[in-house]
Amino acid sequence: SQTVPLALDDSEISDQPRADGTAHDVPLVASGFGPTKDATKMLSLMMMVQHWNFQMPRSGCCALHAAGKEVERLTLYLRQQPCKAFVVPTGWQCHACGSMNDIEIDRGTSSMECCDLCFKTQLVEHPTTSPLAGRFGRRKVEPLV
Repeated sequence: SQTVPLALDDSEISDQPRADGTAHDVPLVASGFGPTKDATKMLSLMMMVQHWNFQMPRSGCCALHAAGKEVERLTLYLRQQPCKAFVVPTGWQCHACGSMNDIEIDRGTSSMECCDLCFKTQLVEHPTTSPLAGRFGRRKVEPLV
């Protein structure tokens, strides 16, 4: 049994074709921020899947590929759902990994924040015009089902 490395080089993934055929210049969900690195997306996906107890087919070669099949199954379900609001945190973007994060607590004009994914800290400026100004806590995540 081999352990899957969680640290990936973005160049390993970025040359893979996008599933929907879109170009890299398509608008982002969170405007005003850069795109999240593919390696970061893969890291967060792997971290999530490692918390699942999914079926391991008898004909399967390994847990990694069984996890991939489970992700495909759930992705198909997700894509078949009717359109609805999907909130991406827009408090700040981690300079190290590119993941999007909420501001944990309104602490005035700036604060040291810790990335939810890679746990690196950075100084985050809080513009007074931000939709998060004066708000406390995390956004509530709506269940898909």
